[in-house]
Amino acid sequence: MQGEKGIGRFAIHKLGDYIEIHTKALNQKEAQLILDFTEYDKGNQLDLFTTQEEIDANYKFLDQIKNKWFVNATSKKLKKASGTIIHIKNIRDNWTSNDLILLEKIFFKSYPPIIPTEDRNLLDLKQKLVTDFKIKIF
Repeated sequence: MQGEKGIGRFAIHKLGDYIEIHTKALNQKEAQLILDFTEYDKGNQLDLFTTQEEIDANYKFLDQIKNKWFVNATSKKLKKASGTIIHIKNIRDNWTSNDLILLEKIFFKSYPPIIPTEDRNLLDLKQKLVTDFKIKIF
């Protein structure tokens, strides 16, 4: 919900090890980003007894891994004129149907609030609230 702080990268890493993002603006080419978090961590979990040699051999910093990205002339994933698909693989936890329901509720918090017309006129809003996206979990 916050964005622009790099928190999303860490949040998505908590969900899975391999992420593909396909996004396309109207009348533009599709951009594809591949994040393979297994590149950062090839060893076991760090602990107090991990040696520097083990760290150097098995762990990398964010600036040591080059993420893969492509510009696709024709869309590989998106069937519509615009949109974004985030595909997460190698999921870390077992998800239940209740977890997916909760996730959907959290995503719906990104929609702007619905303000009745009479209240909107009283508030004299200078900007129109835009609800030009849909959230689907499948």
